[in-house]
Parts: sequence; structure tokens; C-alpha cells
Amino acid sequence: MARSNLRKFKNPEVLRKINFNRLIAFLKRFMGYLTRQGLKIEDVGEKDFDYEALANILANQMFVGEDDEEFFYAFALIGETSSDSYNEKLRNFIQTRCYSGDLSDSMSTADMAMLVYSNEPEELDNIERDVSTTKKRNLAMYATDRDTSEFLVTDAFLEKFEYFMNQQLTAHNCGSTAYAKIGSGAPDDAVLQVRHGDSYKRQGVVVTGKKSKTIGYQPESYNNLIINKLTGELRICCPMSPKWLEKAYSTSLGMAIFNDPLAFATPRINDLERVKELDRKVTLYRGHGITGIQLVEAYGAALPGCLFKARYTSPSGDLFRDFEKAGRSLSDMGILYELVFAVQRNGVSRRIKVSASNRSGYDYDEFGIAIDDWFRTDGIIRQAKKGEGNLYVASIDSDGEIAAAI
Repeated sequence: MARSNLRKFKNPEVLRKINFNRLIAFLKRFMGYLTRQGLKIEDVGEKDFDYEALANILANQMFVGEDDEEFFYAFALIGETSSDSYNEKLRNFIQTRCYSGDLSDSMSTADMAMLVYSNEPEELDNIERDVSTTKKRNLAMYATDRDTSEFLVTDAFLEKFEYFMNQQLTAHNCGSTAYAKIGSGAPDDAVLQVRHGDSYKRQGVVVTGKKSKTIGYQPESYNNLIINKLTGELRICCPMSPKWLEKAYSTSLGMAIFNDPLAFATPRINDLERVKELDRKVTLYRGHGITGIQLVEAYGAALPGCLFKARYTSPSGDLFRDFEKAGRSLSDMGILYELVFAVQRNGVSRRIKVSASNRSGYDYDEFGIAIDDWFRTDGIIRQAKKGEGNLYVASIDSDGEIAAAI
């Protein structure tokens, strides 16, 4: 599981918002453990149920390796998938299942998460994993000159990709742990959801009371690879560290599709010099539900040719207007390192950060797909020219920050 959330259930009032009958039916799965904890479940009405005791168990009794492990895992998973961002996805999923008759318009997101877990625990885990892997920022962007328009994710391709990926993982002491499957995305996208093992770890854990023990384990990670079949663009949704992982994905994918490890070696970069050319026109794009764009922050050289860096923020919320009043423009800033836009789409506003590198600064969800179309339409995202790529590939500096060597 990519993430977990037990904190929200520390508050008994949050537990009271869950449908009582559904909550009791769910708790009966763990009757033995909860009875030993002194929580009465059977023959108790909603008014008499001890929500405070349940909240205390969730807050204070999380021990590893006992028969309570599944109980806490279940609540953590339900806690994570009960946020509003999961509402539509859960509702659409339940409508396709044999228990869709239990679905009603008045069900909360937590109720729907509990309904799915009660019937198909593994599917709720898959839903959480699918959402969490698409909501990782700083996707690395590459492109190929090959034709990807007819590319299909088949079982044979997945097996081939796993083979090459396992070679990379084994070489970095992570074992043959690659597992790839089809993910969900935009109509023109081919999406791979890839699981792999991280380096083996040992850690001390609390067992109960004053007792503890040391466990050994290999953490799992999930990343997404997204190929736009029409443009040949590849987005690698993985962390900046370890450094070798990003290249492992691009070379394995190139070998699996074209038998060429360098097929996706060319970075797809954010060209902020193009924003200087467009000036205010960069905010005029309207498409994919975008209704408004404003530049709110710029980070670059203080003056052309100057090594000192400066960050300009807009007191009015419109940096172009502030520059115009001051008789200045983005071109006065020399090299641009980063821009921040406030973007409105379908009634939702987000701050979108774009740096002069091959990394996006936004989630690749529906909002991010709209941002990509804007940047591509305005020529901000482009393929690096020969010899230019290394200047724009993001790297990790000594403090672990994202830096672009430009």
C-alpha cells in the first residue's frame, strides 16, 4: 500500500459518520481481537456503541505481528480511500460489481470504501495504489523519434519489459521483483503501473507494551510509465532517488518496444525562454476545461548575465500586470529557472510550478493532462535538441533538492 491513514479515526466523531450497520458488519470480521480489547459489538445499538473505545484502540494499540495486523491495515486503507478525491472512482467501481445494489446516492466516501473492502479487500488496495501512483509530482519527461501510434500493451510486452527491468533491479541489489500491469490514463496514453522491490531493510518495531523485535523486509514501490502514443512522449513517474531508477525505466522500455535502450533517451524539456517570447499571451490558452491562467511567481537571474538569483512574487496575483506597471518584463530576468502559474479549471484552482528541466511540477491527473496540452500547444514543452539534453535533465544536489544544471 502506497500510503495509509489512521489519524482521522482518532476522532470518534469521524467514526460516527460511517453508516452504523455497515461499520458493525465490518468490525465483526475482527470480532476475536476487538472482544479481547473489551469492545462490545454484538447486541449493541448505535446510541450505546462505544465510539470512544474504538477510537482509542485505533490510536493506541497498533502492534505489529499480532492478530490485529489486518484490522489496522484495513482501517488505514479505508482512511486513505475515504477522502473526497476517491468519491467518483469508488462510485464508478461499485456500479460494476455484483454488490452495486448496496450503493445509494447518500453514501459517504468512507461508506463506499468500507463496502468495497467488505466484499473485495484486494480491489480497494488496487484502487488506492492506482490513485497514489498517478499523484506523484515531478514526472521525468522523455521522447522518442520512433512511431508509437500502434503500440499496444500486451502480455508478451509486459513479460519482456519485466525481464529487462529485472536485469536492472538485480544489478542494484533489489532482486527480480518487477511486476507490470496496465494502468488507467487518457485515451491517447499507454500506461504501465510497475511494482518493484527497494533495498532490503532491517528495523526495530514495537510488539506490545515494553516488548520489541527486529524485522527484516524489502519495501515495495509503485511507479507509472506513461507513453503518449501520438507524440512519442514518455513520462516516468518515479522519485528523484535512487538516481539509477529513472534510466532503468527508460532503457528497459526502449528494449521492450524497439530493442534499443536509447529509444527514449532524449529529454522532453520545459523551455521557459518560450514564455519570454509569448509574454502575456501564455495566459490566453483555453482548452481541456481551463478557464483562467495567471503568472504569480518567477525565479531567475536578477539581470541578464548576472549570477545572482532573484524571486519575484506578485502582490496583485498577476505578475505580468505588475511588470507592465513597473516598465519591466520577464526578458529582464536573464535566465528563467522556475515559473508558478495559478490555473483555474472546472471550478478548481491550482498553483502549477514549471522549472527549466525535464521534470513536471504537477500531478499527472486530469488537471495535469490539461496543463500538458497547454504547454505543448504554446511550445513550452519541446524535445531537447542534440547536445542540449544534459543541460536540462534535473538532478539531485547535495541537499536532495531538485536542481536543473543550466
